[in-house]
Amino acid sequence: MAFALPSTVPTSLYTHFRLTSQVFITPVKSIRGQVPHTVQCNIGVSPKTSDEKIVRRSANYQPPIWDFDYVQSLNSKYVGDKYVTRAAKLKEDVKKMLTEVADPLDGLEIIDDLQRLGVFYHFEEEIKRVLESIYNCKRDGNEEGLHATSLKFRLLRQHGYDVPQGTSNGVLKLFTKWWNRSCLGTKLSFARDRLVENFLWPIGQNFKPQFSNFRRNMTVVNALITVVDDVYDVYGTLDELEIFTNAIERWDISAMEQLPDYMKICFLAVFNSINEMGYETLTEQDVHIIPHLQKSWTDMCKAYLKEAKWYYSGYKPTLEEYMSNAWISIAAPTMLTHAYFLCTNPINMEGLDWLVEYPNIIRWSAIILRLADDLGTSPDEMKRGDIPKSIQCYMHETGASEEDARDHIKYLIGKTWEKMNEDRFADSPFSQTLVEIAMNLARVSQCMYLYGDGHAAQESALRIPKSLLIHNVVDPTSMWDISAMEQLPNYMKICFLALFNSINEIGYEIVKEQDANIIPYLRKVWADLCKTYLNEAKWYYSGYTPTLEEYMSNAWISIGAPTMLTHGYFLCTNPINTDGLDWLVKYPNIMRWSATVLRVADDLGTSSDEMERGDNPKSIQCYMHETGASEEDARDHIKYMIGKTWEKMNEERLADPPFSKILVEIAMNIARVSQCMYQYGDGHSTQGQETKDRVLALFINPVPLEY
Repeated sequence: MAFALPSTVPTSLYTHFRLTSQVFITPVKSIRGQVPHTVQCNIGVSPKTSDEKIVRRSANYQPPIWDFDYVQSLNSKYVGDKYVTRAAKLKEDVKKMLTEVADPLDGLEIIDDLQRLGVFYHFEEEIKRVLESIYNCKRDGNEEGLHATSLKFRLLRQHGYDVPQGTSNGVLKLFTKWWNRSCLGTKLSFARDRLVENFLWPIGQNFKPQFSNFRRNMTVVNALITVVDDVYDVYGTLDELEIFTNAIERWDISAMEQLPDYMKICFLAVFNSINEMGYETLTEQDVHIIPHLQKSWTDMCKAYLKEAKWYYSGYKPTLEEYMSNAWISIAAPTMLTHAYFLCTNPINMEGLDWLVEYPNIIRWSAIILRLADDLGTSPDEMKRGDIPKSIQCYMHETGASEEDARDHIKYLIGKTWEKMNEDRFADSPFSQTLVEIAMNLARVSQCMYLYGDGHAAQESALRIPKSLLIHNVVDPTSMWDISAMEQLPNYMKICFLALFNSINEIGYEIVKEQDANIIPYLRKVWADLCKTYLNEAKWYYSGYTPTLEEYMSNAWISIGAPTMLTHGYFLCTNPINTDGLDWLVKYPNIMRWSATVLRVADDLGTSSDEMERGDNPKSIQCYMHETGASEEDARDHIKYMIGKTWEKMNEERLADPPFSKILVEIAMNIARVSQCMYQYGDGHSTQGQETKDRVLALFINPVPLEY
């Protein structure tokens, strides 16, 4: 089994540890102070050439015992001819009920019951006739009670009938929950809270039911764009904005350390959300899209930064100069880049090549959005203090009146529509769906800004800021750099990105709740873990057998306990304190003893299986090789080590560390669970009967209640 763990074991058990390949652990300072230096691991192994065949080991792991058929058949007694006959009779009875139903409410309730039971598909024709009759009945809604009205509304809409949705807000509730969980609205109170408006844009771009995933993700993208826009337009200083732009361009989590606190939560929200979208596409289509998404965000932030520099210097650009930047700063290229990946399957290389250059269909859509935005919001933005928009640029350049300038901007919109209509039918590698989304973005913009700023102001008298539509896994893990993913083979890309996104998401939860950036600490434990895995791989490929001391100095890290307990510390500690962090980076004894018990318990349970498949010698084999002892004597020695380690852990339990008692108990319980899991062999990997019985007792079989 390959669980995992970091650094040196205390010398009271093993002395004079010496590693053939040293595992270097980079210290991490206070969470609010210095950031750890980049943890790097340079492997002195020449990469294999493309012509050289790679020989890989196989663990020969058994397939899971919890297969689909087994789980589905648990406690099922409704099988056989008896139930087939019974089901056929019930179907005929229900069809008769639907045919003879007289009261519309009775019919709706029967249909609702059938849908809730999941058997409605047996009666599709009968249900259609009942709903058709109810839909065509011109009954006054005031005569119906709340139950009848809500049931009629839901069922008719579910079956495709044209029923107004004035009270339908289920989807918005989901987005509101996401927004509240993100804490962007509360932590960044200067930014616009416009979730409903951000949902309105993708609805207008593509309302078709099959594109719900597009609308879900684009609502998130639009909300993030709105927040970032307000960081640049409203709150950030020029120095802060330059640092933020650099962080987006680097797309490196370590760049977050240079940001002020309010920017950290903003950056991490963008970073995690976009990486998660990239992960979904990578798993579904095996295409790495994050560099393309990153580029669109970088281009947008650079355009924002240029506008900020104009503002702080008092510079007034020409209309042409303004538009060369403003069609990007309106965020349409960013939105449409995301839209391409959310509505395209399969993604093709030709489309990616076009996307990088922002083809005309994107440019025209962006220009219309930009100019419509300026027509609707320009006076309000100028009142609060902002750079000149297209109207002011034209007035300043030509001396025209505001009325004439507005007429000119409307003329530009009309000419751009002509160009977009021409490009709509041109040959391109994009799907017609994406072309329609680009067209609809322009349409929605003119709807949104028809009577002013429908995105930012919500009411015309309350307009505020500028509107906006919105080959080595160790190195990438050590650097914690998304760009390092490019060097990985495809199967590693999914693994790395899943890890990267998951850990960053945990970090995001903590930074919004406690204003503490824990990602450097989580990154460190994963880097330490992977380095010990790499050390074991080097031993294997070189045929090296370490001493027991040497093995344990690496193996207590490679078992994963320090990684688990570091995460456990952050997940069960509030508030996180500096003293605890200082202890944490050194891997205190309670961690080391817990890890040691887990490691050797794992070896006792799995050592033989791992050696049969081809693996490093474990603690048992190391002791046998070093001392000439028999396997039985070696196992007795390992059990003795477990007993001595438990003595030390019990002493440490009563010490006065800066950790909460909860974390100490978690460390103790990891050691306990390990001896349970490996009591009869490898209960983690081989899924023996004992583990199966425990799972059944805990999670599947009902627990009888005694009264």
